[in-house]
Amino acid sequence: MEKFLKNLQEPKGDKSKRFFNNEFFESNLNKEQLVIVNNIIGPMIVIAGAGSGKTRVITYSVAKLISDGIKPSEIMLVTFTNKATDEMLKRVEALLGYELKGLWGGTFHSLANRFIRIYTQQAGLKPAYSIIDQSDSLSLIKLLIDENYTNKILEDVPSPKLCFKILSNAINRNKSIITILKENYPYYAKGEYINILKEISKKYESRKRYNNFVDFNDLLVIWNKLLNTKEIAQNIAEKIKYILVDEYQDTNYLQAQIIYKIAHINKNIMVVGDDAQSIYGFRGANFRNLLNFGKWFPNMKKYKLTHNYRSTSEILDLANNSIFNNKIQFSKKMMSTRRNQKKPIHITVINDLEQANFIIEKIEEVRKRGFSYSDISILYRSNFHSLTLQKQLQSHKIPFIIRSGISFFEQSHIKDIIAFSKIILNHHDELAWRRIFAIIPGLGKVNAEKIIQKIISEENLRESIFSYELTPQNLSNIRLNKKSIENVSEFVEYFKNLSSKSIPIEIFNQTMKFIKDYLVKNYNNSEKRLKDINTLKEIYEEFSTIKELLDDLNLRTNEIKNISTNKDAELNDHVVLSTIHRAKGLEWKFVFIISLSENLFPSVGNITDQYKLEEERRIFYVALTRAKDELFLITPEESNTYKKYNCLKISRFIEELDKKLYEKITFKDNYHNTRKLYNKSLNFITADKLINNKD
Repeated sequence: MEKFLKNLQEPKGDKSKRFFNNEFFESNLNKEQLVIVNNIIGPMIVIAGAGSGKTRVITYSVAKLISDGIKPSEIMLVTFTNKATDEMLKRVEALLGYELKGLWGGTFHSLANRFIRIYTQQAGLKPAYSIIDQSDSLSLIKLLIDENYTNKILEDVPSPKLCFKILSNAINRNKSIITILKENYPYYAKGEYINILKEISKKYESRKRYNNFVDFNDLLVIWNKLLNTKEIAQNIAEKIKYILVDEYQDTNYLQAQIIYKIAHINKNIMVVGDDAQSIYGFRGANFRNLLNFGKWFPNMKKYKLTHNYRSTSEILDLANNSIFNNKIQFSKKMMSTRRNQKKPIHITVINDLEQANFIIEKIEEVRKRGFSYSDISILYRSNFHSLTLQKQLQSHKIPFIIRSGISFFEQSHIKDIIAFSKIILNHHDELAWRRIFAIIPGLGKVNAEKIIQKIISEENLRESIFSYELTPQNLSNIRLNKKSIENVSEFVEYFKNLSSKSIPIEIFNQTMKFIKDYLVKNYNNSEKRLKDINTLKEIYEEFSTIKELLDDLNLRTNEIKNISTNKDAELNDHVVLSTIHRAKGLEWKFVFIISLSENLFPSVGNITDQYKLEEERRIFYVALTRAKDELFLITPEESNTYKKYNCLKISRFIEELDKKLYEKITFKDNYHNTRKLYNKSLNFITADKLINNKD
């Protein structure tokens, strides 16, 4: 794949003249890709197998359209991450030889926001609405639970996280709360829970409007509703003549509806995806949108990309053999352009500790062969599968990172600073006010909450906190000293002197005058946090308006995250530990897939449902196709990291494979010593870690 991609050269000399030359496309695309790029008209579906160069096809297609005279503003490129959008647009610019302006490129949510900003009034929103991320949604739901269900037993009220999951699934799958509970959470599918969830849902919607909030689900819902207005749909269709959608197998009900409503008028739409890599059903994605695309566009053309430039033929043969067992799919056989004569290896080990020791032994071998730590990845179905492994890697001083955790923008100290900017744009943002009041010297979170509740109850935040007289008389029932009241007033006056017209960096500099001392005194690792703040400052400097800044920050909070787990991992050279879901789209020379035992992978809760079991197999397929050169599949006979599993059977995903396609070995690392050390190695695992790390 690397050699293939290196053929992408920026044309020399007269770039536009060179670009119209058919020889250019023929020399940079294989036959499958070339046919697609030369036929971009009407509805078309591209089944792009793993490592087949789908990004290349999309970027060349966009460049071809523009070179054929289509205006960039008439093209919409839809992706699932900002990173993917940025990468594709840069590649198109490299092909064109100039900066690309006007193209509608972005994620579903960022594009939704762009259109809603145009039609804010028709959407029934106030112009200065704020986009809230998932952590803010959870905070708001928690507030509602605390306010309305204080007398309920804790077990009788769903957690904020569970509430959000259920409500989001209902929206994205276009199903009722009751249906979602019955299908995914049968334990909670009872009268009282259903009533509480319905109440929370109504209160949550009301509180969002009250605060002028829009969450990620709202962006899709509102965009979809706007397209029901004939005039708006026609207007958008006149602007956008060609649509290209990446990872179409990951679209949910709302996203598929939105694309259809825009595309069905001009019918120039290319959707690219791979049903074999559809692994996000838990968050509402429905790969049937890809399978049923022909029902929406009966005259569609169907193409396949089957040449894999990533994995060796030995690895790819195994992956093909596995996914063949799924009944619901587009049939295809991926063909590798690489061969190394090394079959994948399946290893049976005694337990989690021996699994870790085998991996460490292999890592040391790989390093002796001249490869880097960063050439290696260890993949697993759920986070708790890696707990023993993490400790062993640490004890052997092998640097690693885990692709999980909170993003840069979700860190408390970053959210504290951004809260100041949010208030300037949206005076009604009670979540931001809560963060800010908690920062005020001498106030504290308890008194801050009392002030917020008092203002809400008396003024209803109609004119925002700015209009409330924060005098000693009005705050007499809250025990505050004179200095604290003065500090509160000073903070509010600060906001009155700034407006949404202020440039972001000016707001940032003013904010830091107030809270720098607070950040240093109240957070550990203040030196690191101040470095984070310098990074945030650079981001503020990139934007000319506060609205553009906040939209960009809020829409990037759901990007993939990394957490370094030891100091050495701060360097670029480290082993990557990741759930398979977070590894999608990535590749490594050496891949270990661990805990391939029944009840662990496939996950115990998805074994009896055929639809869910096929998604588990697709997860396995995605894991297999992350490997470029060598692949190791590991089955422990026992596991004690989450529940006590004795005499585990080999995963059905291994058992159903053609045994000629892989080598089978048994790793015996000093059986008795491993047994003695095993329970000791588990002492570091606490209940909290298990709960927080469940995928």
